[in-house]
Amino acid sequence: RRDDGADIAGAGGGGGGVFVFRQKTAYDIKEWDWSSDVCSSDLLDALYDYGCDTLFSEVALAACRQEGVEVRNNSLDSTSFSLTGNYARQDNEQAITITHGHSKDHRPDLKQAVQEMLVSQDGGVPLYAKSHDGNANDNTIFRERAQALVGEFNKSTAPRYLIADSKLYCKKGAELLLPSA
Repeated sequence: RRDDGADIAGAGGGGGGVFVFRQKTAYDIKEWDWSSDVCSSDLLDALYDYGCDTLFSEVALAACRQEGVEVRNNSLDSTSFSLTGNYARQDNEQAITITHGHSKDHRPDLKQAVQEMLVSQDGGVPLYAKSHDGNANDNTIFRERAQALVGEFNKSTAPRYLIADSKLYCKKGAELLLPSA
């Protein structure tokens, strides 16, 4: 909440700009009064409290609805990013750990982070993105996402489809995709 009483619902990127959503209207972040540390810390606190992953998905889905992007068919995958340098361990519950893990680019000497992404088949529009610790396991990531998606897919009146690699379609993953009894 800003000093003038306006609620901040969050911020998201798109088209090269970052926007602040306030009272159902998007304002270019350049209009924000960055001269006050309190103002910018309030915005960051609001984003943290709301959840950047949640906000990203909500903005992406709203853009898909507006632009007529079909979201019934989705692809789920993950990738790792190799990093150099030293990274201090954060005590923040939302912070990921930059650490050694299974290196998809065959560089076990480098630390990494893992990113999971769900995209629409219609144009490859990112619908969901989440960062994970560098030693995160695809099997676990995909099973957790499948559990969340099955619940959402069951609410849909139209058929929904999830495309993923073999990490989801193992015995434990496939059990999550079965219809509820």
